Amino acid sequence: LVNRTFAVEVTKMVQPDDVVWVHDYHLSLLPRMMSEEEAKIGSRLTKKIFYLHIPFPVSMIFKEIEFGATVLEGILHADIVGFHGFTDARHFLSSAKRILGLSHDSLEGGLLGVKYKGRTVVVTMSSVSVEPEIVDAVMSFPTVISGTAELKSKHSGRSIIAGVDVAQYLSGVSLKLATYEHLLQDSPSWRDKVVLVQRCLIPGARRLDEARTIREIRGIVNQIKSKFGDAVIDYEEVYGSSMPIDQRVSLWKAADCLFSADVRGGLAMMPLEFVFAQKGKDSPGIVIASEFSGIFSILNGALRISPFDMKNTLATVDRALAMSKQEREGRHLRDIDFVSSSGSDKWI
Repeated sequence: LVNRTFAVEVTKMVQPDDVVWVHDYHLSLLPRMMSEEEAKIGSRLTKKIFYLHIPFPVSMIFKEIEFGATVLEGILHADIVGFHGFTDARHFLSSAKRILGLSHDSLEGGLLGVKYKGRTVVVTMSSVSVEPEIVDAVMSFPTVISGTAELKSKHSGRSIIAGVDVAQYLSGVSLKLATYEHLLQDSPSWRDKVVLVQRCLIPGARRLDEARTIREIRGIVNQIKSKFGDAVIDYEEVYGSSMPIDQRVSLWKAADCLFSADVRGGLAMMPLEFVFAQKGKDSPGIVIASEFSGIFSILNGALRISPFDMKNTLATVDRALAMSKQEREGRHLRDIDFVSSSGSDKWI
């Protein structure tokens, strides 16, 4: 019903040769429904782009969705289908092959094309970064300068591991905290040298998931404090879907490392924001990113982890904390050009 309503109203608004850009899975049926509305008036008015912001599941999972074929057909009525990374595009193409029997070909410029109802649907991969002018301006805010100084003073003498995550299962916060607890248990030398500054966002979108996750997180946080003291972890909950940007940037500028342990995630802006905020630092911070997150396919300088492989994750966190200034600078240089020059104006 929602997709149909959009289709009817948007078709009334568009002019011939307009481009309609459809965003995310909620409106995956809209390209097809718009084509149906255009057919009623006997004219194909628009070019359509569909862009998916979340990971596309593997075909073995997608084919089990009751209306999977309908969703695919809805998307394939677009002229261009876009994804953040190649893995998601590959899963989409595999699903189109397995469910609809559609093959794909290579096109000029590194693009891919799917033949569908006599048309070639272009499949592309493109990513967007932060708005560099905005983040650059925020970095000079008095609240950011004072906030950074307060965090460094509060945790003086300790390396700061930063984390800002939605308090839901797929964010992997419990796995991150369990790993951190084992780091302190197995490597006593870090107990007086490191602190995890973790902020958990509670948007209220998935109340049952959030309630269970917060209960589990609070239990692990209390366990860490009882074993190792309050100084090793700085934990706060933030109600809403985001932290104010000046508070985030204060944390990024103070931190030596950003630790993300997504079980499954799309392209999050915060790791990109973190990389940008390292500009000008004597020893830039390092991103530890889950291989199941969209960000890992974009940040070449990040350290990869699987949140389910605690042994490897422990070694990676230890490596990030002990990393030389030279390696930190090298990893930062791999990403800063993309992060600084790929705002939404370039994406569009």
